[in-house]
Amino acid sequence: MVIRRFDVFRNESPHTARRFPFFLVVQSDLLGSLVTCVVVPLGKPSIVKNKLAQTLIPMLDIGADKFVMYTPEVGSVPSAILRKRETNIEAQRGIIVRALDFLFEGI
Repeated sequence: MVIRRFDVFRNESPHTARRFPFFLVVQSDLLGSLVTCVVVPLGKPSIVKNKLAQTLIPMLDIGADKFVMYTPEVGSVPSAILRKRETNIEAQRGIIVRALDFLFEGI
């Protein structure tokens, strides 16, 4: 399966899926041959207790629902666990890149 930047995958881990039901792929499409993939978990707004740092932890639309991009938890997962693609949210690219820029550059 080809994994694309801004693809949203279901988190199938019984240990973490309740808190973070989805993973958002944030690595470049040029790195598809790696055995790992850089993702940001997506969670329900309640995980931040209604205190959103809107730039760092923005709200994203996934279908008819809203989830927060929990940018401080960015990490890498084995690409093999990304099996159930839900959607691609490239249309929200500006919000996503702004959160990553804030995390890494403070801007």
